[in-house]
Amino acid sequence: MKPILLLTKNILFDMPIQQQVQKLNKEIISSSKLLDRLNNKDVQPDWLQLFSTAIISETIGKLELLQILLYLKKYDIPTVRLVESLPKAEEKEKWKQSGVHAWLVNSCSMEELRETLDDVLLKTNDPSEPKEILMINPLRVHSIKFSMNEKKVLALMIEHPNEAVSRETFCKKIWGESTPSTKSQLSYLMSQIKMKLATISSQTSIIDTVWGSGYLIKDYACPIISSYLNSSNEA
Repeated sequence: MKPILLLTKNILFDMPIQQQVQKLNKEIISSSKLLDRLNNKDVQPDWLQLFSTAIISETIGKLELLQILLYLKKYDIPTVRLVESLPKAEEKEKWKQSGVHAWLVNSCSMEELRETLDDVLLKTNDPSEPKEILMINPLRVHSIKFSMNEKKVLALMIEHPNEAVSRETFCKKIWGESTPSTKSQLSYLMSQIKMKLATISSQTSIIDTVWGSGYLIKDYACPIISSYLNSSNEA
C-alpha cells in the first residue's frame, strides 16, 4: 500500500490527524517543505506517484489550494481536504470540479477517517459519469462470499436505490439497537462490502458514504445484487 501525503504549513497543528491515520495502520508522510516545492512546480511526477492520496490541511488557503489541485490533478492524485466544518453542497460541487475528492473535519472520528480514505482509494472515476460506461461483471458477483450481516446490509440498501440509508436504520435492523459499538461494527461491515464490490466494478464505486445521512447504493447495481441475494437464499 502506498503512503498518504499530508500537505500542511504547520506539522504540529495537523499532528492529531496524522496520528489517527497511523492508528489505522496506514503510512503517512507529513510535509511543509514539499508544499513550497509544489507551489514552485519543483516536484518530479515520479516522486508524486509514490503516494496513494493527498490530504490537504486547512492551514492552506483557498488560492494556494487551487494551485496545488491543478498539479495533483494532472498526475491523478486523489485529494482529501481538511476543514473546521464541512462546506455546503454547492461549494463541495465547485471544489469537486477543481479536484477535491472528499472532505474531513479535523475532529472526525476514526470510523469517518477510515471510510473516507477507503472511499477515495476505491473511486477511480467520477460517480456522476453516464451509467452506460460503468462496467459491472455480473458473473463475478456470484463468486463473492458475503457474511450474513453483509447480506442484510445489501438487502436493506437495494430497497432504497440512490437514497442514503441512515446508520441508525442499519444498526437497528441488524443488531436491534444503535450504539457506538454497533456503529463501529457497521463501519467495518461497510468497508468489507466496498472492497468486495470493488472487484466487480471496473470504473466506479457502487456504495457511497453520504456524511450526515448514511450510505447510498447506486441504482445500476441493484438488479445484479438482488439476483445474487435471491440465489444465495435459495441455495
